[in-house]
Amino acid sequence: MSADLKVVPMPPRCGDVSAMLRQLADKIDDGEFGDDVNVVLVLDGEPFSVRGYGKVDGLQAIGLLQLASTHLLTSTLAEMDLD
Repeated sequence: MSADLKVVPMPPRCGDVSAMLRQLADKIDDGEFGDDVNVVLVLDGEPFSVRGYGKVDGLQAIGLLQLASTHLLTSTLAEMDLD
């Protein structure tokens, strides 16, 4: 009996920011998030920067960041299992 082997690319490590952003760009290009995609990016570097990509204005960016904050808080609290 022979095993079928195939080479698959290893996913980049989360610490490799550039690789993770390229992977996200590939998923956007593949349509994984639909046709109308907006991105708000918080870059914690020198200097600190907030950037918007797509059809997103300042008010929409604030709303998206608030949704993201709520999502992160809810997920973090769920992981902590404070019951």
